[in-house]
Amino acid sequence: QTIGGPEAGRVLLKALETAPKTVLVTLVDALGAMRSREAVKKLLALAESGDEALRRAARSALAEIGDPAAGSVLSTVRVTSSQAERAEAPAIYLHFARRLREAGRTVEALSAARSMLAAYGRPEESQVAAEALSLIVSILGDKALPDLVAAVDSSAPALRGVALEAAVTLEGEEATARWVEKGAASGPELRAAIVAMLGRRGDATALPFVRQCLRNRDEIVRLAAIPAAVRLGGRAVVPDLAGLIG
Repeated sequence: QTIGGPEAGRVLLKALETAPKTVLVTLVDALGAMRSREAVKKLLALAESGDEALRRAARSALAEIGDPAAGSVLSTVRVTSSQAERAEAPAIYLHFARRLREAGRTVEALSAARSMLAAYGRPEESQVAAEALSLIVSILGDKALPDLVAAVDSSAPALRGVALEAAVTLEGEEATARWVEKGAASGPELRAAIVAMLGRRGDATALPFVRQCLRNRDEIVRLAAIPAAVRLGGRAVVPDLAGLIG
């Protein structure tokens, strides 16, 4: 593994055929670390092994290599698998998706990320969904706007937080208009979060909406609108703020 290169990979791959069971996991780990595409076929077979340690090692190696052929294997896990194997499956699949993206396989990477975002929507699974959403944004950039708008409706605070933080980085008045529309149609808590995000975005076209929110009947919205209005309007909003005093 330290020597590296195709020849070293072939030597390790050949060793899989005759190596004792006690060293198979070590060989699989090494092939994964070397990202040996020549090993994918054998690793796919080992990923279906009845030996849990070997199966988990093969799944991790396949994720590290990032060959699209591993998609169907890594997207599923046996119902009879241990809790540990089931628990690590989402992280392995997301790592696989990131490797796909690095290899320029953006269509496959996006499909994998979206499948994870859809499958892990419960609050206790929000970390998985948040990582999947972050990957989607890294792939699509400004085109991820619909994904972010949909994600803020999640019941998982962590996912909503990631969506709003990512929204700050998206540029353009079109994105601002979409968030203003979403904020206007949302309840107090989400509206306040969107107003705060609009302030951090710094697009002054959101100022009319933020000014309206200064007079909202819900205190949480008004409190979010005060710093947002200052960021977006500066001295121009002093009369609006003065009207809140007294």
